[in-house]
Amino acid sequence: MRLVGYSLRRLALMPLQILVVLLFTFVLSRTANQSPVYQVLGPYASPAAVKHMSHALGLDQPIYVQFARYIQHLARGDMGVSIVTGRPVLSDILDRLPATLELITISLVFAIVIGVSLGVITVMSKRRVTNSATTAYGMLAGSFPDFIVGLGLVYLFFVVLGWAPAPLGQLDPALTPPARITGSIVIDSILGGNWRALGSAIAHLALPVATMVIVYTPGILKIVRSTVRELQNSEMLTVARAFGLPRRLLMWYVLRNALPPIVTTIGITYGYLLGADVLVERVFSWNGVGLYSVQAITSADFAGLQAFVLFATLFSLLVYLLVDIINALADPRVRY
Repeated sequence: MRLVGYSLRRLALMPLQILVVLLFTFVLSRTANQSPVYQVLGPYASPAAVKHMSHALGLDQPIYVQFARYIQHLARGDMGVSIVTGRPVLSDILDRLPATLELITISLVFAIVIGVSLGVITVMSKRRVTNSATTAYGMLAGSFPDFIVGLGLVYLFFVVLGWAPAPLGQLDPALTPPARITGSIVIDSILGGNWRALGSAIAHLALPVATMVIVYTPGILKIVRSTVRELQNSEMLTVARAFGLPRRLLMWYVLRNALPPIVTTIGITYGYLLGADVLVERVFSWNGVGLYSVQAITSADFAGLQAFVLFATLFSLLVYLLVDIINALADPRVRY
């Protein structure tokens, strides 16, 4: 019941947190030296046309009036219309959201498997070569920007070796996309039995997923290695060894006690992946919300930018709430 109460309090605070983030986004976007009026009319529009369009978009009103009107529309489920696509931005986000969630979720799964495995192997192995190799990987991979890694993978596996498909989206242009069920091409291909589309989708996923895994696995690896190593030298394990408990049971105790910091790091990494997704989608022409946000920024599409920020904020808040709940369930010492 205490955990339920804590979760409800966190959910009750979310509207206020989202409101503050939207306010900052709203003010910063409108104080930047960029106007959607010229994106619509062109750079040589007459002053009369600019004035008329500014009035039509509501940009001639004080900023607090514009924000109040935006919140009123948002409360009715109206996020505005994109000046780039000409469609409601809610429809744009919902159409592109499955592609982004597919990319970052698959990347997170691989990062967890590789990071946890390498972290445990490093601690359990007594070989100096293994420790040096994982340490070098953690230092090098974490120091490169994700878009540089992505461009390097494209050059190596597409340009030089020819093993990967062209970085032009989620599917080969010659193939017919599977019938839309969930919006995820991989899942929809499996559900529809479209195996050619599935093979193409996996091939197009390989490089963007590899980019994110290479860059963001070291964070998980380092926390697993340091936490497991600390627990192995703890009094708890010393007593457990003195009682003659088997090695497998000892490792289970270590992993369970190491779970809270690892889960926290995984949750933070999931949020980072959403931010990294913006540049990765740009490199691989991935038609997700990340690429949509880049187009919104470069085109001064205020409605599209605000919709992306709203989604990203809600996504992060829900992920962090889930992390806290898992930690509370895994560690009885946690009290709210």
